Amino acid sequence: MASVEIVKITLKSVCGRIAIPEGSVRLMLVAGIASAVQVRTGDNGNYAMLLGDFFAMSLNSAKPKEFTSHRAILPDSAARAVASFLEKSKSGSVEFAYIVSAQKSRAMGGVDFQTEAIIAVRTSDPLAHLIEGIPEEYKVANGDMMAGGAARKLKPERKKQKPTKEQKVYYKSSSHKVEKEMAGDGRLELPENDHATASME
Repeated sequence: MASVEIVKITLKSVCGRIAIPEGSVRLMLVAGIASAVQVRTGDNGNYAMLLGDFFAMSLNSAKPKEFTSHRAILPDSAARAVASFLEKSKSGSVEFAYIVSAQKSRAMGGVDFQTEAIIAVRTSDPLAHLIEGIPEEYKVANGDMMAGGAARKLKPERKKQKPTKEQKVYYKSSSHKVEKEMAGDGRLELPENDHATASME
């Protein structure tokens, strides 16, 4: 499913016209990495606009649609939580994921919005994510493999197996070539007065 880039993620831009039935209904999944907050003023007073990289999916239709944007407006409780973590973030960004639901309120024609955190707001560390994505086979230096912040020794190469006692031995002389089996004690008997050269295979 291809996502559509929009100016900003809001309930209206993602879900369109919303019809709230009796009871609670899920409207939108929204997730992203926020790096700044702007306070804006609208018809209903001040609100927070998050800046960063965001993704949203509509959940109130048979065919969900996906959207991306660099701006997002969340329900007040979620926006406050993100802004609070962002003030304390040493990396300068935080990540989150919410399900936004709605239900009719007691007030005439009113609607209450709720947010459910499926990924709790937390400090985002893009560099750490990047490093985690590097295959372990490339994190090798001087015989050590760095994994999870600890050095792990590479397995030593297997030692070559020693020749068995029963090896075919070939030796050559100026007059003939003889093939014999090596004795169990490793000794090889050569013909008398024969200057031979022995080699193992």
